[in-house]
Amino acid sequence: MIILGIRDGIKSKWSKILLTIIFLSFFGGIGLTTIFKRFFGGKSEDTFMVINKKEISRHVFENRKKEEESRINFYYQRFGKNAPLFMMQNGISGNAEEVALKSLIIETLLDQAVVTFPVYVSHHYLESKIKDPEFLLSELYHIMPMSIINPDGTFNGDLLHKVIQEQFGASNLGIYFLDKIKRDVALSLLSTGAYVPQFAVQGMVDATMQEKHYIQLYLPADAFVKEAREKGATDAQIKAFFDAENKKNERYYIPAKRSAIQYTFDSKDFALEVSNKEIEDYYNKVKRERYVESPVQCKIREIIFNDVKNTGLIALKNKLQEIAIQVKQDPSQFAALAQKHSQVTSAKNGGMVDFFKRGEKEKSIERAAIALKNDGDISEIIELEDEKGYALVQRVARKEATYKPLISVTTEIKRVLQERKFNAEFIRQAQRYTQAQSVDEESKKAFEAFVEKHKGVKKVLEAAPRQEGTVSARLFSLKKRGDRAAFISDGKGVIVEVVDILKKVLPPFELFKPMVEKDYFTVNGHELLGQVAKAVIEKARETHTLKADFNKHAVVKQLDWVNQLNEKQAEQLQKDGIAQALFSLEKIGAVSAAPAKDGVFIFMLDQLRKPSDQKIIERESDVEKSYYSICNSLFTRSFIASLYRNATIESDKTASDSRKNDFYEI
Repeated sequence: MIILGIRDGIKSKWSKILLTIIFLSFFGGIGLTTIFKRFFGGKSEDTFMVINKKEISRHVFENRKKEEESRINFYYQRFGKNAPLFMMQNGISGNAEEVALKSLIIETLLDQAVVTFPVYVSHHYLESKIKDPEFLLSELYHIMPMSIINPDGTFNGDLLHKVIQEQFGASNLGIYFLDKIKRDVALSLLSTGAYVPQFAVQGMVDATMQEKHYIQLYLPADAFVKEAREKGATDAQIKAFFDAENKKNERYYIPAKRSAIQYTFDSKDFALEVSNKEIEDYYNKVKRERYVESPVQCKIREIIFNDVKNTGLIALKNKLQEIAIQVKQDPSQFAALAQKHSQVTSAKNGGMVDFFKRGEKEKSIERAAIALKNDGDISEIIELEDEKGYALVQRVARKEATYKPLISVTTEIKRVLQERKFNAEFIRQAQRYTQAQSVDEESKKAFEAFVEKHKGVKKVLEAAPRQEGTVSARLFSLKKRGDRAAFISDGKGVIVEVVDILKKVLPPFELFKPMVEKDYFTVNGHELLGQVAKAVIEKARETHTLKADFNKHAVVKQLDWVNQLNEKQAEQLQKDGIAQALFSLEKIGAVSAAPAKDGVFIFMLDQLRKPSDQKIIERESDVEKSYYSICNSLFTRSFIASLYRNATIESDKTASDSRKNDFYEI
């Protein structure tokens, strides 16, 4: 039943995967302190780590490490050369071993701690979570192959079903999720018990809402490059720079180049047929993901408690639990109790909410409503997003999804299936010409016949260095003249054949001397700029002033008043690349810096005042809630850190590092 529930529940889009991965990576990366790498006596041979006497096997660690390596590879496949930047911006570690170690320690400590919490997870709740695509993917993304994602961003339910069966089996999957839910509930109980003094939150709110005035000092890079040029340099210095840059990054090498012949093939020239049965089978397989005409719609009654500011989350939940007991005993009371107690506008209609589909209500309410099996069924208590309160819903009616008729999508399906067949058939046929060991006249004639039969379009590729794109990447993967590679690009079949290989060359220094000289002064000018910027910042912090006479090239001006809650201002500052530098300053006299396109900006906060925009003043309660949420999160992380500090953790990290008895940061 669990596996079937998963297959029915997977309908998420690509964007959900990305957000879920970011969250999981962040949670797995909660910083702790350090652990010793030593051996315990009496451990089994496979023991990698012991956490409060619980042994973690090397096999478990290596599997987790492989999962994290798959996660990192996922980013590189998705973002290419920008993957490291994406991971850095989202606080995601690129060290698979480190993240695997952290996550195993955190999970084990939480599993041990949760035993002391009175947490009971009902079968109904467990089933609803397993049918929740976001929850499912947040827990299983690390074992999912990239092929699980269809070209349109939906998921291949059959492949997901197969992977889950191979990894878990139905019973083990239930246990896996049960442990995870208990950990989450325990952390939720902890966060609601966190005490945050009102004066502390108010201080943070005031600091966020205040308008700020800054002094800006600009140091232009050109002025320092000119200064470096005026100092001059000897030929020996420039030659040493030339040699150093070539050793470091081959800066002045003429890159390797390759010329080739490219043959392009179209699917229509391969006479591939698609039967009506194949079209019908594909339609029945994917219609729930791709061909929904009208999605599932639900009509419900709701009881919502959202007066968090005056009542508090715990009191609201306790009050709703009392009502939940009443309506579970007598569902007919739901409308009357909604009218009497609910704190939203639907209360006047007995909590009635007309038919809605996904995306039209809060996600937590949508999921609960769709999960209810029969009219009249009542959900468990639902926690609203961003700690906005709690809800209870009763299903009144449901309209099942309808699908586009097969005849209306037949042409599209036929095109998709033809493309799939072509991709497989082209690679299969092309392999005999790309894997050939000899290039004799007979094999050349066979290849020419293949090109002629399938109307391949020939194109000469002039000698060029490696570039972005599949064609260049595959061309540079070939080793010698005459080698061929076959692949699919933009729906077409492509074969590239190497004509010539030109190796990288280092030209004589004299040939590039003018360019090297210019680069030398540019690099030295920027180094001088960095030194001056550092000195200006130190002087500004000492004197609590920022003046033009700090440096002869400095340009100083006053910025307009800024409020980080002003969305237009914040957006423009983000585009200018200085938002972080400005908003990080909280006290008068504080200093920060930011790189400019052609220099360096240095900022000093010199005045504060209360907000003048009424719209911003009205957002105070939202800001306050966000700070409570941040404080609760910090409390949870502190709890995990305290578990770590009081734990006995011993690790043998020889699986990847032969050194022992040293420390490493986790």
